[in-house]
Amino acid sequence: MKLIFSTDWLGVSPILDVGGYHGFLNVESLYGDDLSGRGLHNLMTEEEGQYCDEAMWVNWNTKQFNDLIVKYGMKALKDYFEDLEYIKINVLENSGKMISPKYYNWADDYLVLNVEMDISELDKMRKFIDAEGNSFFDWIYETYKTRDGFLSFMPYTKKEYLESLEEWHEKLSTAVMMYLVYRYKKDNDWEEPEFYHTLEYDVYKQLMYNHSMEEFVDDEKFQEIIMKCYEVVA
Repeated sequence: MKLIFSTDWLGVSPILDVGGYHGFLNVESLYGDDLSGRGLHNLMTEEEGQYCDEAMWVNWNTKQFNDLIVKYGMKALKDYFEDLEYIKINVLENSGKMISPKYYNWADDYLVLNVEMDISELDKMRKFIDAEGNSFFDWIYETYKTRDGFLSFMPYTKKEYLESLEEWHEKLSTAVMMYLVYRYKKDNDWEEPEFYHTLEYDVYKQLMYNHSMEEFVDDEKFQEIIMKCYEVVA
């Protein structure tokens, strides 16, 4: 039997941030040199006159840009899961989508996709957790418990976590992700889970090496607006 669930696992810590607000998958990071070469950076930092960043955004093809982030993000996640030895998770084709928050001061855009896992993988998880004794449960409690400034909805107590490993439990996918983070940290001397950053950088490289800024913006209109901005600033 296959379990199918979304990778919107931890809510406050999705497996792949893809937004431009906090991360570096944004126009500024990807195409900053192109923008600077066109004189847009100087215009945007002028104190007088209006800001001219609309020279980029008026004609920016956001859908095309986001679709490529989803495409490369799915590939990065698929490659990551295929390399795991302690759990088998398959990414379902064409299931990726970008989720954008209502308020960017609380969260960023992130990638969600559907994965499938054989139900037998839950038995492997339980055996590993049993062998760990209280170490696993002590770690999830300290890591994911409610604290000042953070209201947790995750199964961070032993009782809640074991209940979450039941088939079709609403928090099963969250429990799987908590297990993945624990295994990663245990196998890497308790370093921070760098796979978050590795996956993001994989997408960044694909965009940088395979797509120029001109693919996403009408160059003629871009130049026209820049000239108008020069007139305003002048």
